[in-house]
Amino acid sequence: MSDPDINRDADLADAEFFKRLAHPSRIAIIRHLLQHGEKSVSEIESDLGITQPSLSQQLTDLRSGGLIAPRRQGKQVFYSIADNRLVLLLAAFDNSAAGYHAPPAAGHPIKRDLFCSAAVFATVEPAKAAEMH
Repeated sequence: MSDPDINRDADLADAEFFKRLAHPSRIAIIRHLLQHGEKSVSEIESDLGITQPSLSQQLTDLRSGGLIAPRRQGKQVFYSIADNRLVLLLAAFDNSAAGYHAPPAAGHPIKRDLFCSAAVFATVEPAKAAEMH
């Protein structure tokens, strides 16, 4: 018997999305682009201190997952965020995980109020937000 609420294709796509984020350098690149906008490969390398071979691999992985988009200008390649889910996801994560990088000590429950506010924030849809203005 299969559960009608489970969409295997969507689950696989979501898992692939999260796998693309599962590297500290890729998260650093995404956060950098979210904070500073479009950047050239050389700027990302300089700003984050990621060496060229590793940076190329991480950019290729993010680009192939559709998370970032390249723009070529002459010999330079610039990258920007291509998937708007990253904005909401990292904002929600940063709001909910602030100070919670280690598991809670025994007898000290997780403060659910932070997680609840992040969940409310994550339900905002860009199209509906635009209609409000």
